[in-house]
Amino acid sequence: MSLAGRLCWGVILFCLALRANAEDPMATFNDAKAYAQDTVDGTGGIVGAEQAATLPHYTTTSPVPGLVPGSVGLGGAGAGKIQGCQGQNDTECAAVNFLSKNPDSRLRFNLDPATDPSLQAGKQVQANPTAVVGAAQEGSESVCSNRTVTDPATYTTEVCNEYRTTTTQTCERVLTVACDPLTDGCDAGGIVANSWAGDMAVNWAPSGSGDYNLTFGTIADNYWGGWGATFDRTLTFEIRDKSLITRFALTRAAFDDWLWVKVNDQTVYVGPRGGDRLFVIGQGSPVGGNAFCYQNDWSAQWSCYQYIGWSETPTLVGTYQYCAMIGWDGSTWYCNNDGPPGYVKYGPAANDYGSPELSTSWNFGLNIDIKPYLKEGLNTVWMRTIVAGGGEGAVVFTTRQTCPRNCRDVWSNECAAFEARAQ
Repeated sequence: MSLAGRLCWGVILFCLALRANAEDPMATFNDAKAYAQDTVDGTGGIVGAEQAATLPHYTTTSPVPGLVPGSVGLGGAGAGKIQGCQGQNDTECAAVNFLSKNPDSRLRFNLDPATDPSLQAGKQVQANPTAVVGAAQEGSESVCSNRTVTDPATYTTEVCNEYRTTTTQTCERVLTVACDPLTDGCDAGGIVANSWAGDMAVNWAPSGSGDYNLTFGTIADNYWGGWGATFDRTLTFEIRDKSLITRFALTRAAFDDWLWVKVNDQTVYVGPRGGDRLFVIGQGSPVGGNAFCYQNDWSAQWSCYQYIGWSETPTLVGTYQYCAMIGWDGSTWYCNNDGPPGYVKYGPAANDYGSPELSTSWNFGLNIDIKPYLKEGLNTVWMRTIVAGGGEGAVVFTTRQTCPRNCRDVWSNECAAFEARAQ
């Protein structure tokens, strides 16, 4: 019988012995121990160094010492154990004594790897397990086989929940008014259209580049007559939102012989010699009877005296800028502080007067800002012309106004994001 066969029968007998006493563990242990002791002498020399050299992967150099850092090998521990187990026959030493028997005292078998059927069969199985006869058959002793295992599908049901959270948010929808850019140069935007009215000709017309002219009077020649004749004229117009007027200027004065212009009772022009007033000087007030007047050489003023009652000493009754004796008897003096009667007074100084006839038709280009004198509501332009022989008077105001703006409502919706989330 071969070595493999002996081992196989030994294992079978051992297993049968274990099974026979499986119900009594202690009996099983004692049976196994007795069997091992009986077979030590019979199997101790089965394998020797010569037979071991024929086994696959056999080596005389053990890799075990190198696996443990600092190890010097297991030889010393093994030799000590062998020495200690001599003459002992307990279970552990029985195993040690069994393994340590001199190989020369064991049975020897010559196994040829090239011809031994068991080794050849093992190599075939190792190289191609499925090629072994019966390897793929049910109940055969095949080492490996290809099988298809089909497991039924498994199904699971998973449940999840999604919750919508609510929070309190505040937002605003803001309304703003958006208007086109502010521009000027239009015929409406402060002065109420067609609100002008006057006792002379009134004309409203564009003058170019967005300006408009408001003309009061007629620029012509000698449509009034008289000597020191005074002609007062009035123009009215309405303003709604004075801030919309970007320009309102007196740009032309055409007259013969004298002209005075006021806006809302404020003097804006006196021509042609300037000043702050304009009127024809009257003869003044009479000094009274039994009076006389004379002009001082050093001051050019007039001093008037009067005999009062039966007094023979005259009394000073006043000093004047101008005096003249008027009347058939040559005893009535008329005095004033303006100038010779019939002349035109135009300023506060003593000599600010002149002849009513200047023999000229004036036409001045001006640029006098009238905006400071304007007001909301009704505005009044007053004009006085004094002529001698023949004359005329007219003024031109150049205006520029802000254009009406197109405006629209613009909503700024700060709630759009929240509204979208609420959909």
